[in-house]
Amino acid sequence: MQPKRHGKIKTLDDIQRERSIAEREETKERIVTDVRDVMSRFSPKPRKPRLRTYIMWGIGIILLLLILANFILFNVWAFRELVKALFFG
Repeated sequence: MQPKRHGKIKTLDDIQRERSIAEREETKERIVTDVRDVMSRFSPKPRKPRLRTYIMWGIGIILLLLILANFILFNVWAFRELVKALFFG
């Protein structure tokens, strides 16, 4: 919305309109900065993973692999013993 201008002379309405627009923009800016400030306080800051985290993940994966290997090897041994018992005595 363009303010009406009568040549180079500004009317009182033009001055009030410009002032209200400037105040509105200033209020919007203050609200935006306040909201950003509040959101930055509540949102967690991203942290860089530590070496301890990598070590714990590595140990966990190794334990899972050992459990899986133990389960498979036990099943193979149990199957072999079952076959021996059934067919060879």
